[in-house]
Amino acid sequence: MNHAAFETNEELLSRLLDYELRASQRYRRFVTVVSVGCEGEPNQFKAVLGESLRNSDAVMAQLHGATILMGETNGAGALTAIKRYKTHCDGSVDMRFGIAAYPTDGCDAVTLLTVAGNRLEEARSRDTGAVVWQGCT
Repeated sequence: MNHAAFETNEELLSRLLDYELRASQRYRRFVTVVSVGCEGEPNQFKAVLGESLRNSDAVMAQLHGATILMGETNGAGALTAIKRYKTHCDGSVDMRFGIAAYPTDGCDAVTLLTVAGNRLEEARSRDTGAVVWQGCT
């Protein structure tokens, strides 16, 4: 029986992130998690984000947004991707972002997902398009 079929998005994301973290620790690479919040039309958000994502990124849909796992990407690289998302949507979608990067913000999946989620909540209390990373915008 395939138990993976019964996993929730959060469990699958956590498993993928754990795998990526083990490889990153071994080969001294970066991993970044970006929590994206969207206020407004979910289909428009999915279209904008889907057209601007890299093929190498893993994305899990959330209730009001998504979580993006960026392997071999540091926080600065995630900021570059976010800039691309914002340029692509041209203000048509209210997106806000929380970033957590390995090893700076944590060394396990639970910590990175929690930090990214907390930073997204901080971004939601700020202006449209806010990005919170290491306590900065």
